[in-house]
Amino acid sequence: MDKVHDVFMSYKGRSPQQIYFDACKSLRCEVNSRFHAGLSTKIDDFFYLEDLDVSSNYFGPRGCLAVLQIVQSQHRLKSLNLHKCGVDDEVVAQLVEVMQDHPRLRSVNLSGNTLISVYSGRHFARVIKHNVSIVHLNLSDTRIGKNVADVLNRRCHANLKMMEEYFSDDWFHMKDMFLGLDVDGSGWVNLRNVVGSVVFPLVQEKLEERIKLMKPKKREDNAIDINSFLELTYLNYKTRAEILQRMDSSDGKSDPAEQNVRANWKLLAAEFKKCNAECADLHRVRIRDKTLAASAVSQMVQVAIEKASKTPATAATETSATPSDGAPNNDAVRHVSSVHLWQAVHAAPTQASPATGRARQSFMNAFAGKTWKLPVSFLRLVIQMYRDAAMASGPTLAVHRLLTQPLETDLEWLRLDLLKPQFAKFSIPLEETLLSMEETVNLLDEYYDVVRVPKPLALSAIS
Repeated sequence: MDKVHDVFMSYKGRSPQQIYFDACKSLRCEVNSRFHAGLSTKIDDFFYLEDLDVSSNYFGPRGCLAVLQIVQSQHRLKSLNLHKCGVDDEVVAQLVEVMQDHPRLRSVNLSGNTLISVYSGRHFARVIKHNVSIVHLNLSDTRIGKNVADVLNRRCHANLKMMEEYFSDDWFHMKDMFLGLDVDGSGWVNLRNVVGSVVFPLVQEKLEERIKLMKPKKREDNAIDINSFLELTYLNYKTRAEILQRMDSSDGKSDPAEQNVRANWKLLAAEFKKCNAECADLHRVRIRDKTLAASAVSQMVQVAIEKASKTPATAATETSATPSDGAPNNDAVRHVSSVHLWQAVHAAPTQASPATGRARQSFMNAFAGKTWKLPVSFLRLVIQMYRDAAMASGPTLAVHRLLTQPLETDLEWLRLDLLKPQFAKFSIPLEETLLSMEETVNLLDEYYDVVRVPKPLALSAIS
């Protein structure tokens, strides 16, 4: 930071236009009149440029060195495009020095500069490793070589991945980060400390934008609680208002997911009966995102029966039902397992069941909207559990108590104790840590596929 400050101070008292002109004079190169005219004439205007595109302007090596003075003086510069500008290895050596300590620069395009050789590869490798904000480097149509360029691209991708994982839709990761910032154990963290703790300029910038947009609730001392923190950093985090709205949107009795599961069971069971077949463990096939059409059910059952007929164990079962005279027994019930049926479901042209894992969102991606996995029936149980807790001791629950809560519907249980290894992994105390209703809902929504245990149901109970 001292180096950045010293460089910044060296430009004080001059405009960007003057900085470029002085650099050209010092380097004894011609001033590019178009570029010079487009620069700000305002003194100390070091924060106005975010993107610098001088592509297809042949400055030559010394002219490019003069342009680097502008890159170095613009503290908000995010992208630099020097496509076909005459950059050579000497310019690269100076450019990487600028890139190494630049506070915002993350994307550099040097394509079409045929004077850049493989010799510059080691310089780029060093700067990408040192400055993890560099996430894009275009070296196509240079002499640096495809293999070296591929290695550098992988390192840029690794930098981007680290940014994506810094704030993510991962409850345990974000809870651990909050506890690390909550140094006094008060359950509140200073918003300025939250922003200051972010090590990636791009992520910090995104967070600042989000704070400005959302205006989170905070105390007079600028401190926020865990719910406000998670709402800022966890893009799929559901607020209390969104949770209550989801519960109130149903009629108070039915659960859309459960209704779909039961409706699809009845259609599948009827189709199996029609085809003189049976799926004894049909209860394992739970299609909850929509009610299937009759034509889709018919196709799935046919595919499942075909898959089962090719399985040796199933074939043996059908053979044992063949009469002693060797004639085929058309009345024999064909047995299909839930495995065959799931294979048929996933082979259907339109995916009938949602993917097991939910794609986590990050600040680096376009926000795709909030998604739910936790059924409304369990949402009601969690809300009632917290209402009972509020009457007894307060609006929060200790983790150790939460993990022992019996949560079940007619279709399945939630084994919350299966989350203990995750709490241990992040060293989150079970006894002292208190969870709000919003935290618990979001935690169970994220780990619903981990903790849910289907109840075994007989075919008679399904059909």
